[in-house]
Amino acid sequence: MLPAGGVLFLPDIAAHTSRIGWNTAYAGGIVMSWRQLINGGTWSGAAVAAALLLAGMGVEALMLLRGMAPESAAGPLLWVVSALACFCGGRVAVRRGGDGALPRALAVSACVYGALWLTALTGESPVRFGPDGIAQTCAVWGGGLLAAIPGAKRKRKKTQKRPRQGGNRRKRAVT
Repeated sequence: MLPAGGVLFLPDIAAHTSRIGWNTAYAGGIVMSWRQLINGGTWSGAAVAAALLLAGMGVEALMLLRGMAPESAAGPLLWVVSALACFCGGRVAVRRGGDGALPRALAVSACVYGALWLTALTGESPVRFGPDGIAQTCAVWGGGLLAAIPGAKRKRKKTQKRPRQGGNRRKRAVT
């Protein structure tokens, strides 16, 4: 449930930290408002993840149809593709989003996971959530967690060029 202020608490430990605790030292990386979480960086990361997931699944289908990979490798190939898509999409979201690397990367993973569930529920066959489903879940969320590990790249301030001071130059004697 969301608190009254509309703030997302990822781990519950964030509610119990003091002002000088880990949450403050992490520069607000755990607690974010919904407006900060759902901005252009998160959506562009989700779009990159969706594009990579579709392209990877297409390559996987071609590999299975041409006989380059056995049919028993369909599950692990999908796990690798979805983990890679969540990782790349999470990195895009973290780089474009600003502070709070973990919530942004996990938001992209949540979008991919929701899309995978919608795809599974709209199929003709009944959904079986067995060991393959657990591995798929671990791949999606693991890709998001790995995307958050390097963190956001800090933007450097550009140094301002100082105007030349012509008056302090030593004058030479002209002979």
